[in-house]
Amino acid sequence: MRMPNAYRRSFGLIAVLLMVLAGCPPVEVVEEPQPQPVETDEPAEPDPALVEPEEPPPPPTIPTVNLTESLRATCLVFVGDQFPEGELVNLDGATHSIRDVLGPELTVVLFWNSGNLHSVVQLEDLARDFAGPLAERGGRIVAINVGDTPEEAAEAARQAKADFPVLLDPEQAYFGKVATERLPRTYVLDAEATILWFDLEYSRSTRRHLEQTIDVALSDEPAP
Repeated sequence: MRMPNAYRRSFGLIAVLLMVLAGCPPVEVVEEPQPQPVETDEPAEPDPALVEPEEPPPPPTIPTVNLTESLRATCLVFVGDQFPEGELVNLDGATHSIRDVLGPELTVVLFWNSGNLHSVVQLEDLARDFAGPLAERGGRIVAINVGDTPEEAAEAARQAKADFPVLLDPEQAYFGKVATERLPRTYVLDAEATILWFDLEYSRSTRRHLEQTIDVALSDEPAP
């Protein structure tokens, strides 16, 4: 026999009450997990208040001349000394004192010989890369040929396109006031003919140090 709806509803309520009285646990409501932030490899932005400001790099200085004891013994003048006085003849046969041919702000003096490959390479480099820019800044290059005949020196200077004073020291009398041996030699003098820097060879480091010395000596900032 079919049970009326009212009886079915009553039976359902009675069943629920019996379950509660029997100690059946209530249904637990589980919350859905919250999404977690995704970790990345990018570093966190530093706090500007905790970042120490970077110190500016120190200004460039004139390179230090470091020589072995044997090379130092070949030098008769050194950094801080006055360049020796003297008179030399140029390629045209005119006599000039060293002081007459110095630049108003700075002078690069090269002692060279046409039979020395490094001397010739440096003479060419000075004529091509240094003479023009240096003249615009109040500087000058003076090349003193040591030991060649006037004809040999003139031909080497012509091939190097040396458009600056070339003086002759065929008997090495003037060179003997500066050093005892070793060519090429490069000296940088200030306006008072004081030696600021020099080198006894011509290499990449020589060229780099020469450029640095010129920049520091002719900069607006005083050299350290």
